Amino acid sequence: MTFYYRPTVTEAFASVQYIMTEANFGWLIRSVHRWSASMMVLMMILHVFRVYLTAV
Repeated sequence: MTFYYRPTVTEAFASVQYIMTEANFGWLIRSVHRWSASMMVLMMILHVFRVYLTAV
């Protein structure tokens, strides 16, 4: 993704579209990145609840 993404206001959306449609396995890398970020937030919330419920 680093090679294809352009972090400018005018090119960001087009570069993400290119990654999703044209780059080899770009859709997979982006999907794994998205799901792992969501799972990390979920795990943090579960950890907070566990610590809250089991703390002395």
